[in-house]
Amino acid sequence: MDMDVDADARRRLSLDFRRRQFSEPSAVSTAAENAAQKPTEHLPSTSTSTTTRRLVPADVKQDLSRVILHFDLDAFYAQVEAILDPTLAGKPLAVYQKYLIVTCSYEARQFGITKLMNTKEAVRKCPGLILRCGEDLTPYRAASRKAEKHLTEYGVVERLGMDEFYVDVTSLVNKRLEQRGEPRNFK
Repeated sequence: MDMDVDADARRRLSLDFRRRQFSEPSAVSTAAENAAQKPTEHLPSTSTSTTTRRLVPADVKQDLSRVILHFDLDAFYAQVEAILDPTLAGKPLAVYQKYLIVTCSYEARQFGITKLMNTKEAVRKCPGLILRCGEDLTPYRAASRKAEKHLTEYGVVERLGMDEFYVDVTSLVNKRLEQRGEPRNFK
């Protein structure tokens, strides 16, 4: 029993650390995070069931006044390399830093290449793998700024990393609903 309490305490400390590190989340995201970690014994085991698990408990008020989209540009470094050198398109490509794969193209993933794999192991799995050094971040930063610039055309952008963004498109959604004569009544 004490081990369960310690594990639960460690989980809470970890969540508190992440909240402090990445700013305080809303009550909705905290409730969703807690609900996602609860065991699912109460759910029916058949896949044909119409019962769905709520990520946010019914007693938590949800703020549906904003519409926020999450963008994660998959295989970002590999895509930037393919844009810089179009001859790489359609070929197994991996970008490495310090002898570790940081990302790879979909063609390379078919050979079992994964993130954080040693470059020697990656070449053993895929002898035709094209390796590009990604230690100079200049082209990736430029591509990230370009993606961010495009996303700002749709709303307020919050950057999470070079390849990940949140975009608040609330005003765009409200404008479109007004143009269509539809009320915004998310509840």
